[in-house]
Amino acid sequence: MSQLPPVPPPPVAGPFDPPPRPYRPGLRGWGVGLIWTGSVLLVIAIAAATFSLFFFLRTVPFGVLDLSGRPGPEVIASGSLPGEAALDVAEPARYTIWQMSSSSDPDFLSFEDVTVTGPETVRVDPAFVAETSSSGSTVASAVASFQADEAGSYLITVASGADAPEDALFLVTEGGGFGEFFLGLNATILLGFAGIGGGLLGTTLLTIGIVLRVLAGKKPTRG
Repeated sequence: MSQLPPVPPPPVAGPFDPPPRPYRPGLRGWGVGLIWTGSVLLVIAIAAATFSLFFFLRTVPFGVLDLSGRPGPEVIASGSLPGEAALDVAEPARYTIWQMSSSSDPDFLSFEDVTVTGPETVRVDPAFVAETSSSGSTVASAVASFQADEAGSYLITVASGADAPEDALFLVTEGGGFGEFFLGLNATILLGFAGIGGGLLGTTLLTIGIVLRVLAGKKPTRG
């Protein structure tokens, strides 16, 4: 009878094979907790950055001029200098008067050149914030503002100003109060810092959690 071939011995672990990593349930729990915490912070950071961008776009006058240098989507009334523009007010709001021109002289119009008549006596003030919007060679600068407290039709009359260029226009936009600007600026800064800080902290916690999860080893199986 032929003999069966000898059974080879089981392989022996070499000197460079790492020993199996012991299971550490404590590290696993910490790792899972940090992963969840970091993920939540990242979601909050993304939301804060999104709202920061929203307030930034509301605070900075991007819509006063379009890309071609003409009155933009935020302009609700306009006219040449000297000229008039009618404005229908549905609810109380503050409005800003802008000067617009391709001239290099930025100060050809003053708030004293603006008169507003309507259902009430309207006081015209200097612009609370020295805002400027530019597109190509065209520049628009805020020069005056007024508060309309009653609904109705208002007539905005603007004189020619001192040495106004031939292509000069005046523009009217809604908003422009100091409180609105201050709120938008602070919200942009605070939410921006929250987004950056939350993103860095969330990424750090998420990374530490993943490392702890790996170091914890695999949960032993029964059988």
